[in-house]
Amino acid sequence: MRSEVVAADSCELHDGCMRGPGRRTLLELRFTLRNEGGAAVELGRPDQNAMFYPSLCQHEYVLDGFFDAELRDDSGESWRTASSRPAASPAVVPGVVR
Repeated sequence: MRSEVVAADSCELHDGCMRGPGRRTLLELRFTLRNEGGAAVELGRPDQNAMFYPSLCQHEYVLDGFFDAELRDDSGESWRTASSRPAASPAVVPGVVR
């Protein structure tokens, strides 16, 4: 966990990664995405696929709703929710996950 001040004009706020400006406590999650199927996942080019939208801050395309997380307290009640929006560049990412 780390603490960070989010400016009112920050990209994180503009892209919806933060709920508001000010000091925020962040929990970083790291995970590996692996395609365990027998075939490639064809997403196509991000600039030609409606699942992606352009991020003016990241200068890349973002896949909305890719990963959702929910933190629960000891009683199982939902405490916080969060989403991850991975970015892709149409010039670099061919849209195939193997």
